[in-house]
Amino acid sequence: MLKAVLIALVAGIVAVAIFIMLAVKSSAELSYREAGEAEYNWQGAYAYCEAEGGRLPNILELTGLMYRDALSNKKNDYWSRTGMFGYAFGANTKSNILSFDRFGDIDHVVCVRG
Repeated sequence: MLKAVLIALVAGIVAVAIFIMLAVKSSAELSYREAGEAEYNWQGAYAYCEAEGGRLPNILELTGLMYRDALSNKKNDYWSRTGMFGYAFGANTKSNILSFDRFGDIDHVVCVRG
């Protein structure tokens, strides 16, 4: 039983490490621009990025930006375009973890191109 738990734990750690490596690589060639201190709900963030000629990053790209320390608001959440059922994934720069927020919540925005 303990062996199976340890194998599952190691597999989980390896999967997270691979995800982060892929995320950093996927964000490396993106150009990005933050909306400054402005915060929007998910629909507002989506519209803001389109109006700026960009798009919200997908969750992989946003994770890469977070782990490359490219986001300037260090204690906040940022939206990704990866959403479902009235919720969207985001990145919490205070804890360096992914979040899952309601579309109506207010978070920071980074728009990407590339």
